[in-house]
Amino acid sequence: MGKIPTGIALRGRNIEIEEVTCPLCKTSDETINHLFTSCIVVSRIWHQISIWCKVVSFIVYTVRELLDLHEHIGLRGLAKEISHGIVMISCISIWRTRNGVKFSNSQARVEDIFSEIK
Repeated sequence: MGKIPTGIALRGRNIEIEEVTCPLCKTSDETINHLFTSCIVVSRIWHQISIWCKVVSFIVYTVRELLDLHEHIGLRGLAKEISHGIVMISCISIWRTRNGVKFSNSQARVEDIFSEIK
């Protein structure tokens, strides 16, 4: 719905913002899809999660695909619901890490993010 205040989204709302580069990887513009799906830091997190959950490693290109992932990874019942919950918790953890890097000068370490998710 375009409500998450990434760098590009803020600029799109005519809010003056100096830096729109992804705070985690510092290589691409910070869009919602980049931050949660294609950022190299986040890609490593999703890979770790797929190993931890014992599901096939996945690639998604949009947040919508990420949020619907539990429908397509071959899980049923409670396992399907848990996988959806893990994705939601992961997104919250990624966002918190992003805010820490952006506003508190902290580090974005895959190990720390993954540990928080677990």
